[in-house]
Amino acid sequence: LCVDSYQPVIVLKGLCKVVGLDLKLFNTKTLMSTNPDHPVEVRTQWQQSADETWDVQNGQGRKKQWLCESTRSHSTIAKYAQYQGNTFREFVQEEQERTGSD
Repeated sequence: LCVDSYQPVIVLKGLCKVVGLDLKLFNTKTLMSTNPDHPVEVRTQWQQSADETWDVQNGQGRKKQWLCESTRSHSTIAKYAQYQGNTFREFVQEEQERTGSD
């Protein structure tokens, strides 16, 4: 799939299976056990209201683009694992409150 010849995007389905790549090697639990203090870059993206983004500032009319603004920060795998666990617990708690179950 190539959307823009200047910024090509390719989607390959089933690649990991074909090359025998075990994705379990990259889950949070495995990464925590091998290198919890490894630095990671964190990107926070702004939610966009539409499926399409248009550039109207280029002076040549409207141009479709795929730019997605984000801020960059840094963390570690251990801090990310803590964030991931807290987020999951909050989700479970909200679901229990919503459905009225314990």
